[in-house]
Parts: sequence; structure tokens; C-alpha cells
Amino acid sequence: MNEIIPHVAELMTDQYANFLVQKLFDIMPDDVRYNVARVAAPKISMIALTPHGTFSVQKMIETISTREEMEIVRSALSKDVVRLVKDTHGNHVIQKVLQRFDYSDKEFIYEAVASDCVAIAKNKQGCCVLQRCLEHASPDQKTALVKHILSCCLQVVQDPFGNYVLQYVLEAKDSKINDTIAIAFLPHLVQLCMNKFSSNVMEKVLRGASVPIQEMYVETMCNHDIVSQLIQDDFGNYVLQTALSIAAPSQAEALVSAIRPLMPLIKSAPYAKKLEGKIDAITKKTNYRPTAEYENVNRPNGSPTKYDCVNGTYSHHRMHPDNRSAPWQAS
Repeated sequence: MNEIIPHVAELMTDQYANFLVQKLFDIMPDDVRYNVARVAAPKISMIALTPHGTFSVQKMIETISTREEMEIVRSALSKDVVRLVKDTHGNHVIQKVLQRFDYSDKEFIYEAVASDCVAIAKNKQGCCVLQRCLEHASPDQKTALVKHILSCCLQVVQDPFGNYVLQYVLEAKDSKINDTIAIAFLPHLVQLCMNKFSSNVMEKVLRGASVPIQEMYVETMCNHDIVSQLIQDDFGNYVLQTALSIAAPSQAEALVSAIRPLMPLIKSAPYAKKLEGKIDAITKKTNYRPTAEYENVNRPNGSPTKYDCVNGTYSHHRMHPDNRSAPWQAS
């Protein structure tokens, strides 16, 4: 087994030999594994960036059994965290460290990610790693990282990948954090509601904010100029529908009063019938009866709102006319 040590870096990246190395990691004595880690360390980042080497490095991390081995690997990886995070192969090595290392031993990842939070959130692999960082963080690490994410929320909310980081934060249902995001977004409500990517975030903002913040949002949407823009937009109309769903009865009726005169403008829109259904559900609680001019409208198509980092696929809860297809699905 000692014979492979001088050649371990080459073997770890080889199309076939990497499988042998992975098997050997499972049975290596501690002293041999230590020497393998020591020899591979100067090239460990480059190994992790290769299609076969990434699996070898992940196996090395899985089988670490001594403090000395961990220190060697941590020191070697710490020089290239951001590069690894953004890489198709390297990001899996960073995720393995997040899963396997103790909180203090993976602090180097949190420091590196926080220093380049915007670029990482906007990266296809980086947005997934940020979510895993939050998942595997200590309370203090999570608080610090969320603070960095909040500080750049306006920079990432309209991004094809960055929006998923904010959705993940909002899904944690921390009312204080959700209100902080909601307050930051309120001055930009129309722009964010009408954007392909941030519209999904705005729906979660509405659902997750405290009642006083929800009331501020609904009151703003009752403005004629704002509601007329949202109702005619392929994405904004869905945020408007969410506002109807979460609004208190009195505010929901006020919003319906603002929407109802505008319905003829969207009678041919694919989402018109669904919006009409929400309006009817609210007006049934009163004596208001909808008129026939709003009937016989098409139903909407579909749209992804959640990205599966493992499988590279979207899940759906609604459809938009352009299907909001995943930007990377063609690759």
C-alpha cells in the first residue's frame, strides 16, 4: 500500500484508478492515510476540480479518522474555498466537509463564503452550497451568514440563482428575518413583483412577514397605478393573487375593489380565471356579485419555483406563459 503514496495525486484523478484509491481509503491504516493526505495536500484543490478526483477527495474526507489528517485536508482546502464552491466538481467536496467536519473545523468555509457572498449566491453551484452552509451551520455561524445574505438581498433577489438563497432563508420562518427582508423590498415592490425570478421571493415575503408588514404590502398594492401594473404582468399577477390570499378580510375587500375595475384589461390573459376565482372566494363573504363580462377566460400554464440542487431540476406549484424554464436545463 505504501507503494502508491508517491503517485496518489495522479491515481486519484485517473478514470479507473480513482476507484482503487477510494477502496483503499476504506482499509488504510491511519499512518498510511496520513501519508497519503500529506502527499496529496499540495494538489488537493486541483484534484477536487476534476471529474474523477472529486470522488477521491470526498472519500478521503469521509474516512478521516485522526485530527492530524483533518488538519492537513482543512489547510489544503482553505486556500481555494471560493473557487471550489463555484466549480461543478469542487462544490461537492466543500459540501462533504460541511457534512463531516465539526463546527469549528469548517469555520474556514463560512469565512470564505461570507467574504464573497454576492458572487457565490449568483453562481449555479454556489447558490446550493450557500443553502448547505445554512443547513449544517452552528447557531452562531447561521446568524452570521444570514446577516451577510440580508446585507446583499437586493443584489441577489432578481438573479436566476440568488433568488433561491433568499427563498431558503424565508422558508426558515424566522419572523424577524422575514420582516427585515420584507421592509428592504417594499420600496421596490413593483419592480420585484414583475421580475421573473424575484416574483417567487415576493410571494414568500408576503406569506412569511408579520401581520403589520403584510398590511403595509397590501395597502401599497391597493394603489391604482401599482395594482394596474401588477394585474397586467405575467409575474406580478401571481404576487397579487398571493396578497389576496393572505390579506385580512377588510384589506382583501379593498384590494378586490381596486382589482375589479381592471379585470377587462386581462380578460384574455391565461391567469385571468384563477384571479377571478380568488376574487369570487372573497366576494362570496359579502353581497357583491361578479358580472358576466369576466367569465370564459383561459386558465394559466405553469412555472418552477424551487430548485433541487442535487438533481438540477425544478419543482412546480404554478405555471406562467413562458414556463419560467430553468436557465441551465439546456446544458
